[in-house]
Amino acid sequence: MRTANMAIATGAFLDERDEWPAAIRRASEEKWPSVELTAITEELFRSLPVYLSSVGMRLSDFARVSVHAPAVLDSSPTAVAQLVLDSGLPYDLIFHPDRFREEDALARLEGQAVFENMDVNKYFGRTPDRSVRTVSRRRVLPRRGTCLDKRPHPATWLRTP
Repeated sequence: MRTANMAIATGAFLDERDEWPAAIRRASEEKWPSVELTAITEELFRSLPVYLSSVGMRLSDFARVSVHAPAVLDSSPTAVAQLVLDSGLPYDLIFHPDRFREEDALARLEGQAVFENMDVNKYFGRTPDRSVRTVSRRRVLPRRGTCLDKRPHPATWLRTP
């Protein structure tokens, strides 16, 4: 049973995950109410705004759209934070707190920034309390959200005050 708070991450589609048209089409055909566009690498992230502008932002099938910022970095967290800021994407932007917790530039995203809790494969941020405490102590994002990452990848977004 899918509810309005459930989403599919395009990264969960093994065959389609690196091809925006195929991944978005599959999420739409499977009737997911919401979608996370998983731009896990810098290259994939750079291709997303280009693709979306070429198709006229054809995401109206979804009640909610978010974008997973790169977690596999070719450069630095600072460079990726700037890349995300410069993209101008209007969606919630999901970040791994272990990579981006020190990036003060993300404060400019205001309510768009969402920190994803980490899965059991990583020590950092396994609990919501630990993730929120780490981000809050830096005052990086006073209006951040938290994304609960469940397998298969992710289930819901929570907006925190």
